[in-house]
Amino acid sequence: MKFLSRLVLQVVLNALGLWFIIQTVPDVSYSGDIVRLIVTALVLGILNFLLKPILKLVLSPLIVLTLGLLTFVINAFILYLATQLVPSLVIPLGWPLIWSTLIMSIINFLFNLLAKK
Repeated sequence: MKFLSRLVLQVVLNALGLWFIIQTVPDVSYSGDIVRLIVTALVLGILNFLLKPILKLVLSPLIVLTLGLLTFVINAFILYLATQLVPSLVIPLGWPLIWSTLIMSIINFLFNLLAKK
């Protein structure tokens, strides 16, 4: 039960983070309603749950070598992949993707920090 509540909370936080990104980051466009935003957040949560640990495991030597900066690139890749799977959200490569990744990374960091307590 704890896992399910954590997953639901992660999806809600992803949806709020995506909404914040849509409102604040220039060149990010969204065409859809709240249901599509939740679906996008769910896709992002599933990618974070399934793909992110595998990428971190495979790339762990490079993560250590770059002092953890490669995790930012992994987060950007997962966010970009989510936008490719759900076409209602468009985050172009470059600065919009960097700012969006930074916002989502901060939200996920705070969630994980609070979840441990």
